[in-house]
Amino acid sequence: LTAQAAVNNAKEDLALADSILQIASDRFREGLIDGLSFNQAKINRNNAFDKLEQNKQYLVENELNLKILLGLSTSETLVLKEQIELNMNIPIELVAQNEASIKLYEAQIEIADFERKQALTRFTPKLDLIYYWGGTQYQQDFNLSFTSSDWQSNSYIGLNLSIPIFSGFGNKNQYSSAKISQNIARLNYEEETRKSSMTDSILLNNYLSSKKLAETANENLKLSGENVQLAYSRYSEGLISLENYLSVYDDYLAVESQFFTRLSDYMINKATILSRNY
Repeated sequence: LTAQAAVNNAKEDLALADSILQIASDRFREGLIDGLSFNQAKINRNNAFDKLEQNKQYLVENELNLKILLGLSTSETLVLKEQIELNMNIPIELVAQNEASIKLYEAQIEIADFERKQALTRFTPKLDLIYYWGGTQYQQDFNLSFTSSDWQSNSYIGLNLSIPIFSGFGNKNQYSSAKISQNIARLNYEEETRKSSMTDSILLNNYLSSKKLAETANENLKLSGENVQLAYSRYSEGLISLENYLSVYDDYLAVESQFFTRLSDYMINKATILSRNY
């Protein structure tokens, strides 16, 4: 969107440069200006054309990169209907927590806690219920008979109690290691939460700062644009020289470049925060 806006501005600048060149050409033929001023008008027009072509190239590169992210082919058409709106009157006062990073450390705590519980079960007595139901057959010739009368029912039920007494400190070491891992995971989670909070504060501060800078740059762009129109009118009326007009126009180009830089920073910070909040 920023690249498209830059292309639109460059087209307007080129149209204005063409008008200045036409006026300079007429005055040169009439002998009102010399070749030096006429050449300055030509250079101004060429610079405006050069800026337009650079912005077009930048726009194409951004569109292709966006197609890659969206999984589109180069032959498919990408239409961006959204317009750039600063929406300065809609402030953002809160940055949502970076859940993707925090959840990773939460998962590590859960895994460490599970391993600690698993190690703790090695100290717990184990009681098993044993049940068997079947049949027994005795034959003197060692042959197997499938006659029901040759089988005798055989079943039993019992309990098996296992009490860990001593394992050479193996179980204790495993439990201690699991508990240490759990404490480390918790400390890592707390540290990541603290760092995430600091990062979020920096992001919010960058957003608020870029918002103010974008507002100032936007106001300067409007004022500088008005100056260019006033200078154009005065030059058309012969009240100022071409050098005076080009000086005002150069100031406008510097302000325009600064505006798009500030706007880009603002939109990046805003998009980052909105991706968290929604």
